[in-house]
Amino acid sequence: PGFSGMTTQPGQIRDGTVVTLDAGGAVSAIDIVLRPTGTIAGRVRRPDGTPVANAIVATQIRQPDGKLLGVQQGVKTGPDGAYLLENVPQGSYVVTAMYSVRYEMIGKAEPGEYQDWARTFHPDTTSFDNAVGIEIRGGDTHASTDVTLQPDPRFSVSGVVVDREGQTPRNAKLQFG
Repeated sequence: PGFSGMTTQPGQIRDGTVVTLDAGGAVSAIDIVLRPTGTIAGRVRRPDGTPVANAIVATQIRQPDGKLLGVQQGVKTGPDGAYLLENVPQGSYVVTAMYSVRYEMIGKAEPGEYQDWARTFHPDTTSFDNAVGIEIRGGDTHASTDVTLQPDPRFSVSGVVVDREGQTPRNAKLQFG
């Protein structure tokens, strides 16, 4: 208890000593140091303060190539918007929350007006670089790491559909994603 259950693939080992065993050989005095994990907890809310149930909350880091990487499986918020990320390995992270009304609308009639929410980083920004980071050292608990979701902007797209000859095709179907 209090230590991560994460496993590491051989290609991901950054530190340590490589040990080669020959058939019938033995190696002794291999010490493995376990580092205690931490906990991050908080709530996800809308800008008006109402809680968001079923938002996905996770920890992320930025890789040297600039891509964002999720560190652990995300967790869902409860009815009161609360979440708990347990067994977070030691390191520096940004907490992110994601929620879309569309997830709840699967199989239902979509309302004429609804607000989708952008991926939001703690405390209330859509920019990873403007997020407030969390440092986990052994056994740390970060409570009240709240995220206030930010609206996902909407855009209008208009134009004319033409084929290669400049003609307007009949029954054209447009999709975006």
